[in-house]
Amino acid sequence: MLTRDDLSDIFGEENIIALDFDDAVGLGCSELDALLLSHVGLPSDAGVAFTTELDGEPGLFRVQMLDSPDGSTSAALFLGAPGQDQTMRYFLDVKNSVVVVCSLDDAGPAIEVVNGTFSDFVDFVHRIGAFCHTDGRSADEQALAAEELSRLLQERDTFAFRKPDTWWSRLLSTLTEQSGAERARAEQEQQLA
Repeated sequence: MLTRDDLSDIFGEENIIALDFDDAVGLGCSELDALLLSHVGLPSDAGVAFTTELDGEPGLFRVQMLDSPDGSTSAALFLGAPGQDQTMRYFLDVKNSVVVVCSLDDAGPAIEVVNGTFSDFVDFVHRIGAFCHTDGRSADEQALAAEELSRLLQERDTFAFRKPDTWWSRLLSTLTEQSGAERARAEQEQQLA
């Protein structure tokens, strides 16, 4: 399982945000989710995948109650936003321990369950953030790293890739395409030299 040291190695200890264990349990989080929130934490900036630096509401670790289709309610614990897109938010559905991305724009809320567990979400953010924060790779190395990242994440959480148009499928496709374009550009420059 991912540790706080794993996050600190990539993002720096000063860039790890955590929620108090007792506060997380008090919100209804499972013990595992509370441990992840308090002892592992979340990076404040993980590139295109995630940020805790939020403008407006709902803010970081804010809670809103949700009505489920079955008539029950659950707490939504807001975790951050995708990259710099402040019109969207990730939240943990505390009752079901799944992570959801939602749109906050005027067209109305659009939501998608992005990970089947909070643990998977934290691992995705860590791995994608590590990919985005690694400098000095050649275009070939970057393209291979993007392909390997995609493979690892698909193995980790098949639910997240259940369809080709899921949130993580689209994001990883974009990363892979960008890396492939960088590789092609480098090859073309090499041929012209």
